[in-house]
Amino acid sequence: MIALAEICRDVIEETSRQHEGVAIELNDWDEAYGDWDREQVAQIVRLLLLNALAHGGANEPMLVSVIDGGDDAWLAIASSDASGPQPVVVHVSLPKFASRTSLPESLLMAPDAGDLAA
Repeated sequence: MIALAEICRDVIEETSRQHEGVAIELNDWDEAYGDWDREQVAQIVRLLLLNALAHGGANEPMLVSVIDGGDDAWLAIASSDASGPQPVVVHVSLPKFASRTSLPESLLMAPDAGDLAA
């Protein structure tokens, strides 16, 4: 079983090195473990963080939350929108006991370059 928080920690460290000055916090109050392909889940986390960086306020910290939802683990990323005070929250549900190849393909695909340009 793989800990979702551990994957998030690794991707947050990697993203923080690549984007200096960006504050990314991890709330891992739940222990969510699943039978996932580690690299696929890391790719999902990476893409969500990059999307939040592209669309969020540059001076506000991002918050990555790991939530144990029973049969699913929830990953939520919140960042402030540059156009207003409301946080932008993106979340995804990962089935804990899905086969390693059953994560939705749409989660693994990089958004179009135009989607990342605010």
